[in-house]
Amino acid sequence: MVTAPLLFEKPCGTQVTIQNWSLAALAWPEDAGEAPKTGTLNVPFQGVDVRFPVRLKPAPDRPGELCLSGLSGRQRETLALFYRSLLSGKMASSAEVITSLDTPLDLVPMEETESEKAATEKPSAVRTLRAVLNVVVYMALALAIVGVVGQNILTNLNRIDIQHGRVANVTTEVQALADGEVKYVNVTAGQAVEKGDVLVTLRNRKGEAELNKAKNLLGPAKDAHQAVKDDLTRLDALTQELDPALRDAGLALLFESYLPKRRFEDVNTRFQRIASNTPAAAAPYDPAVILRSAILKERDIRAVDVKKRRADVLGRRDFVQSTQIVAPANGIVREVLISKGQFLPRRTPVLTFETDEMRQTVGWVSEKFAETLYIGMPATIGFNTDGTRQRLTGTIVDLQADNNPQRPGEYGILVFVEPNDLSVTDARAQLRVGAPVNLEASRQTFPRLKRWISSRTAPDA
Repeated sequence: MVTAPLLFEKPCGTQVTIQNWSLAALAWPEDAGEAPKTGTLNVPFQGVDVRFPVRLKPAPDRPGELCLSGLSGRQRETLALFYRSLLSGKMASSAEVITSLDTPLDLVPMEETESEKAATEKPSAVRTLRAVLNVVVYMALALAIVGVVGQNILTNLNRIDIQHGRVANVTTEVQALADGEVKYVNVTAGQAVEKGDVLVTLRNRKGEAELNKAKNLLGPAKDAHQAVKDDLTRLDALTQELDPALRDAGLALLFESYLPKRRFEDVNTRFQRIASNTPAAAAPYDPAVILRSAILKERDIRAVDVKKRRADVLGRRDFVQSTQIVAPANGIVREVLISKGQFLPRRTPVLTFETDEMRQTVGWVSEKFAETLYIGMPATIGFNTDGTRQRLTGTIVDLQADNNPQRPGEYGILVFVEPNDLSVTDARAQLRVGAPVNLEASRQTFPRLKRWISSRTAPDA
């Protein structure tokens, strides 16, 4: 709609200013009351109003708008001239106004003239030959489209070609977990192993030296702990000694070991004095009680030290044993990459290993199939063995977003297809790692269509 004032005169003579209008409808002002069905529309042209009657009817899908109906060709041309001048910003000339008023477009005959009718009624051999040639060319093009393009369309309705198909490399590299020297290589290429089997034994000289050092520290710690426990047993025996002289002599020796800063004679003298004056309060001051507390404290310290050193030995032993490289799962050793006596830094590849899992094939498709492909979708694997073409049924087991292997930087989807009816041994025999294969995913269009037709045509239960 354009914004320009038009005057609309109601049958009662009241004039309404229309601000927004188009060639098809008027926006009736809300304050103008109910719109009539008929009236007179005034179109201003350079100070002159062009008036003509119009009929109005509500727009079905635009509230507040009234459609113009019953306009003649002359009236529409006049209104269109004003409309174009508003859009272009150019004032219409007087000649254009007069032309629009004097040209009754609705009265111009649109049928053929007599000369045109006569020309079409006269057959022409050239026109006939041309029509025949056009028909032949169009038929040939149609046959080519159906034969070439149509064949691909029908085929693609039920399948998706997966590009760059190949047997996936299911081998993995086993690495050294720590620095070490190869002591023994326990496997050879092609050997079957089970999970946990030792593949390579490494010698970690630094780790072994630290283990021996930890063992050497553990022995004295255990001896010291045992000595404290022996002293505690000796103390228990001294408390049962009836001879006071022997008892005091033994306690004095233990005092020198566990309480070197306190003299046994001073402690014993104070105990004797308190015992003679207040026997009930003398027990905590007994040299045997004080000595027992000190020995128990020392025993606990020695026990913690032994525990700590034993844990250190076990940890270093586990570290030394961890340098042994074991099979991560059941499978076959494909290639040994190291030799005996070789020093291996940490994370050095030691051998390649293939687990006892079904071999897969992998291919690439464009990202436009992201909403079409799904895990579990049927597929086929085609390959050639000794000149014989073979096809296996398979299933899509994984989908991964990745780049096109042949076009770096081009985004797409890696499709992993696993054969259905092969054992692990047969798959290894038929699907050589890295061998090219032809992969196709089945859309199941025709089976789904058949099931749909069957469900529609089946009689109601």
